[in-house]
Amino acid sequence: MTSIPEAASSQGLRSAVIMEKCGAEVYRDKIEITSGIPDCLSPEDFDRESCHKSLEALASRQRLMVSYFIGIDKTVYLGLGPEEIRNVAISIDRCAGEIASAASNEILLVICGDHPVHAGRLKRLEGPYLVALILAKINRGAPQNLDLI
Repeated sequence: MTSIPEAASSQGLRSAVIMEKCGAEVYRDKIEITSGIPDCLSPEDFDRESCHKSLEALASRQRLMVSYFIGIDKTVYLGLGPEEIRNVAISIDRCAGEIASAASNEILLVICGDHPVHAGRLKRLEGPYLVALILAKINRGAPQNLDLI
């Protein structure tokens, strides 16, 4: 199955994927920018690095960028509580704002969590299993619509 970034690149649209190192390797030589982040980092450090690498990739004038943030899932997996989850969510929200502010009018942003929360109090015992996903098409001069799916 061809991924969205691969399909975009095959049509001449420069694409970037920012995610954990092993996952990013799948895209090497298939799209223009792959940036892997070590998954041994703390949730906060991983997401901070994802934000930093996403902002760097924007400087290369991509048309599609997929950025992964693992903080919420990993924080729950580590058994941390609501306060820590809240702090991570605020940090991810701040980063999504930085990315949207730095993005050009010509890019589609896909910002998502790694996968559904699979441990702790927030684990779902039955479907649907949902992943946090934000799609945004930046249009300067018009209200910004960020659709949370």
